Amino acid sequence: MIYTQIGKRIKLQRVKLSKTQDQLAEEVNISQKYLSQIEIGKSKPRVEVLIKIANALGISLDYLAQDILTDTNNIHINSVILNMQVMSKDEQALILDITQRFREFSERKK
Repeated sequence: MIYTQIGKRIKLQRVKLSKTQDQLAEEVNISQKYLSQIEIGKSKPRVEVLIKIANALGISLDYLAQDILTDTNNIHINSVILNMQVMSKDEQALILDITQRFREFSERKK
């Protein structure tokens, strides 16, 4: 769901700038097929790729991810979710382990 909206915004801005998928893909050093998958929400690009795309299109990451950043009370949680969605399973497991250990540590201090 999140990536479908991000992809739609990328495509909207790309078309607005009269760029083809081939042109944008070349600018950000990815394949046209991968960009197509991003635009339809079938690929979950790493943050580094989203940054390159946003820069090439002259838009911000906030604009791309506005659906998950709408609740300012949960902005940190939303940021973690966005970052974890583009991580490998091993990276996600490590982050989960770290947060669980931190919570356990915090509870022992109470």
